[in-house]
Amino acid sequence: MQTLDNLFEYEDATPYRTVYETAHQVVNDYLKYENRKISYMAEKLGIGTSLLYKKLDPKQTHKPLSIDLAIDITRITGDNRILNAMENVVTDEEEIESDPFALNMKAVDLSVVLGEFSKEVLTATEDDEIDDDEKKRIRKALNGIIKEANEALKFIS
Repeated sequence: MQTLDNLFEYEDATPYRTVYETAHQVVNDYLKYENRKISYMAEKLGIGTSLLYKKLDPKQTHKPLSIDLAIDITRITGDNRILNAMENVVTDEEEIESDPFALNMKAVDLSVVLGEFSKEVLTATEDDEIDDDEKKRIRKALNGIIKEANEALKFIS
């Protein structure tokens, strides 16, 4: 039986594998957070469960993960990691040189987005409840952290 957890039980040199692994993780994290099954995500996307499994499986090259589906998943989850992974595939990381000043600036950028995240969490938890709008703002702030951290990684990879 196919599950989200066994999609990557093989060795593959597919250059886009990290995009698929990231999509898998984003969907899995969202479903755990919402305490739902894959059929919930498939329904929100307007596709069948088996098709969603195929689209998240890099071995299913006849049903690839499209940019449209990646955007839809991002909109539903509020998590930009799939789009960031796609960006990393098309960005030539070899062109980025080790630049201490640029890395320091990235550290400042990361500090700013960490502050924004902290502010969102403090504001959201003032009333001991987190509503859907607050969740969206917190996810957006977390995605900012992830984006800045990924950019900082490019300077030391």
